[in-house]
Amino acid sequence: MCSQVPNELWLEIFSDLSPDALKDVSVTNRTFCHTTRRLLFAHFDFHPYAIGPHSAPILPSDLDVARYLERLDFWTSDEIAPFVCSCTITPTRRASPFDTVKVSPGPYVLLEPFFERIVRFTGLQRLMAKHAHFNAVALGNLRRMPSLTHLQIDHFEITAGESMDFILQPLSLTRFSVSHNVTREDGLEHWIPLLNPEHLRELNIMCNLRILGESTDAIPIFPRLQKLSLFLNLATMSRNLATMSKFPGVRVVTIEGWGEVDSWPDLHTQQGVFPLLTEYIGTYKILPLFFHRATLTRITITGATPEILIARLQGLRTPLNITAVTASFHRFDGNFGSFDTAVLSTLFDVLPRLTEFCLRITLELEDDDLEDDANPIATSFFEALAHTPVLPPTLQRLALSWEFEYHDLECEPTVNDPPDLPRLRDVLTERCPRLQSLWLDGHDFLLQWRKAIDGICVEASADNAAEVASMRKDFAKWWEMR
Repeated sequence: MCSQVPNELWLEIFSDLSPDALKDVSVTNRTFCHTTRRLLFAHFDFHPYAIGPHSAPILPSDLDVARYLERLDFWTSDEIAPFVCSCTITPTRRASPFDTVKVSPGPYVLLEPFFERIVRFTGLQRLMAKHAHFNAVALGNLRRMPSLTHLQIDHFEITAGESMDFILQPLSLTRFSVSHNVTREDGLEHWIPLLNPEHLRELNIMCNLRILGESTDAIPIFPRLQKLSLFLNLATMSRNLATMSKFPGVRVVTIEGWGEVDSWPDLHTQQGVFPLLTEYIGTYKILPLFFHRATLTRITITGATPEILIARLQGLRTPLNITAVTASFHRFDGNFGSFDTAVLSTLFDVLPRLTEFCLRITLELEDDDLEDDANPIATSFFEALAHTPVLPPTLQRLALSWEFEYHDLECEPTVNDPPDLPRLRDVLTERCPRLQSLWLDGHDFLLQWRKAIDGICVEASADNAAEVASMRKDFAKWWEMR
């Protein structure tokens, strides 16, 4: 009977099974044995060494090396290798400075045979390598993998003195991510020639861009790139803008960094950077660079206090195009309880056409910040919100979250009686008739509410910190639902 059912249907059924259940199914008959291999061997985890002090690679024992090589033989065999779609190379563990195992004189005895055989994974689409060493053979073999579309490199090493001139054909990657120590100034120049500007759609560079050299001429123009993440020295804006100009088609950009902006470029130069940008994520410090893009509709701000963000926004001409804002504030003193509805009102005055607003406040408190071992902050905030008409009537989705971290307390503080959240929901939906999603989180109480397309409302709530923490884990998925 199983031979009469298409493999695609069996794969759909088997994809919900646990690995142990898949193994049980695989021994049932030959058809299931072959079908389940596509699931059992879809991902290969490889751990070629541990990482010791100063990032020195440490090999396992000789016996373990032999065992790992035997495992590599199995995964790269003709019967198994074609099923591998994704692969992760990571250290087995982070060794402590007190480990008795010495750094091996030949630390890549496992990694080198892996890269020699990686071409056997003919269906490999995704590769993630952490603390990996790359030589000419490794880079050359990556070029020989036409199915590889996603490559993520985290804290890598490149063999010194080896020529990469023979690598003439770039990879067919659509997504490339590289993370490196910001103090390092070498390595990335080997990867840029491997990227095909016509294929790449997403690029994440979380390292010091100076590893490309003083000139940005080494970076070609990537006309089809749509998502970009950069980690920048904000004190070198002229260089940063030269880098950004290499990606004229970017729609979504994430920018973090260090330092302070030294000077702002002229308006003409600003307008030439990311002319199609629709979403900005990152530090508030360079928000003025993109704030008035006619195409920009969504912003996510990090690193600011409410006072700094409001001051920065008030210094700019009111943008009528911004419709979605996400902001996170993290403070370390009880005075942040002064964040109130007046602050919200000011934010909405600056951004009058919001349809989505997501705010998360994390407040760290000590015993001196609390009066009578009680924490009334979230309750007071939501009670005030019920009596103050600060929300714009255009809102369709709203999330307000308070999270508290307590230090030097013998026990969790008592919480005032939670606000009447159902009443607050009714008040907010009346003030904002277009409201479709509502998330009210006070750390010790929570209400989530959603109106479906057919008008049916779905609601859930929690009345203690443990339940709130559990529901909060699914917030990202819940918020993305439309």
